[in-house]
Formats: sequence, structure tokens, C-alpha cells
Amino acid sequence: MAKGAQERPLVVAGRLRVLLWHVNEPVSVDELSELVWDGAPPPGAPAALRALGLRLRQALGPQAGARVLTQSPGYLIQLLDDERRHKQGHRRWAG
Repeated sequence: MAKGAQERPLVVAGRLRVLLWHVNEPVSVDELSELVWDGAPPPGAPAALRALGLRLRQALGPQAGARVLTQSPGYLIQLLDDERRHKQGHRRWAG
């Protein structure tokens, strides 16, 4: 498999992780680019992030994918208050 094809799922997974660190808070395109590409974003990073956003929404399906929002200055994953409390409860039990 070509190197680029192997990296795509890793980039999408990395991007999702970054957005989850900042639930309900927009993460700028610049910050996402730095984090996703480990401080060395490619020249076309903003366009690549738009494509990744589309693929991420498609991979999550219509209901969950609708939670990945484009919001200035970048992107965010939206969770409702009840969902955040549920997530925090899981963290306490896992910790």
C-alpha cells in the first residue's frame, strides 16, 4: 500500500482526537494543522483539512457526522450537556 494511503486513516484519527480534546470549542485551522501534521503541515493544509472534515463526517455517519461543525476559526465537535456529563462519568471510572 502506498505511504499516502496508509497515512490517511491516521490523519483522520488524529484530527478527531484533537477535536475531542476541545469539545464544544472551535479549534483553529492553524492549530489543527500543527497538531495533525506534528508541527509540519503541508503547503495545502487548509484544503486538506476541509477534505478530512468531509471524510470524517462521512465516516461517522449522518447523526454523529452532523456534530462535526465548521465554525470560525476552524472546526469543533459538539456534545450536549447530558452527553458531556456521561463522558465525564466514564473518565472517572476509567481513571
